[in-house]
Amino acid sequence: MSQALDMLPELAGWLDRRYGTKHRKAVCAVLEDVRSELEHCFALLDEWGTERGEANEKLAVWQLAHSFGLPVPLSVDFSFFRVKYVERGKAVLDWLVHNRTVTWDVPERAEPHLLPDMYIVAVVDRNGKVSDLARAYPPAFSPYLEPWLQALKERRTRWRKNCPRFKSECVHRRLV
Repeated sequence: MSQALDMLPELAGWLDRRYGTKHRKAVCAVLEDVRSELEHCFALLDEWGTERGEANEKLAVWQLAHSFGLPVPLSVDFSFFRVKYVERGKAVLDWLVHNRTVTWDVPERAEPHLLPDMYIVAVVDRNGKVSDLARAYPPAFSPYLEPWLQALKERRTRWRKNCPRFKSECVHRRLV
């Protein structure tokens, strides 16, 4: 992943030359600010290794179904969380859609990479238990994720209010 991060300034430089933009300097500055956090995200995802393959497949199905307002044909769901803190193998997470706090058993090898204020997308079973990690975003992404999450909450509320026919056709999901 470090190589991919190293290529971003080169890509921005190429885009600047090709399209006459001046983004390389900004890309380099942002990359310098968030590089360490991004490396923690990559390391955290690497700690889940091949276990993430199944989570990624389920996430793709989940996203597609939600995009079209269809019932999700899985026994799991995904949700966004913000890490409050990690201590002795337990992460305390803000469950962003439900405005409540949950705990999550974190593998010891992953604990050093789970940063306070990091955002994660994780598998949540029907009982609300958090398990596999699907995505990780650094704390610096907050200005971009928070408005998106707010819009997601509002869209979900409108959908529930305006689509009564889906209520009888599927188990109403309380997880996002």
